[in-house]
Amino acid sequence: MKATRSVLLATAVCVMALPALAHTRPELATADLVAAPAGSGPCHEASAEGVAVAGLPTAIKVAGAFEQQGLTCALAGNLRPAIGHFSQAIQRFPWRPQSYANRGQAYAGLGEYEFAVLDYDDAIRLDPKQQTYRYLRAVSLSEIGRAEEAVYDLEKVLKLNDRKVVSELQRYLAVKGFDPGPIDGVYGPSTRRALIGCVSDRCFSF
Repeated sequence: MKATRSVLLATAVCVMALPALAHTRPELATADLVAAPAGSGPCHEASAEGVAVAGLPTAIKVAGAFEQQGLTCALAGNLRPAIGHFSQAIQRFPWRPQSYANRGQAYAGLGEYEFAVLDYDDAIRLDPKQQTYRYLRAVSLSEIGRAEEAVYDLEKVLKLNDRKVVSELQRYLAVKGFDPGPIDGVYGPSTRRALIGCVSDRCFSF
């Protein structure tokens, strides 16, 4: 589906390649970050060398420094080192959902979708209202053949109470050769079955 007519655009869900500390908690504001771990540069392997942690406030700041370095690596296309940095950040402050989502996106970028799903599970557990995490999980679930679970996440993200959105989805499914039932803007069992089939055949445009 072309971007201008995408069902997903109707959701108003903005999914970025790697959000630059989106949904940042006050404790992780960039201005409060400690110096990045030893060996900082455009991108380097994660290392705790030279990083001293004394109490929760310092641990939070060190986690933020690791996450920032992970984003630097990820945006440069160095996903394996990025995963190391995000893992270090999670180890020091495991209650920030965006850290898991960032690592999940890095795993997905490497095609390691099973690991990505596990990270999105944790992100959703920590912030169940953040629909972007469900969208990202749906993408990875579809890649490993778990179409029905992917559709469950899509149902949380898509505005299926909006008849215009559902009608557009039904037309798209019909064009792709799946029978959504009547094009009536009502999301019912036939439309759901068609969507599962479409996701299974990788025909759904995420």
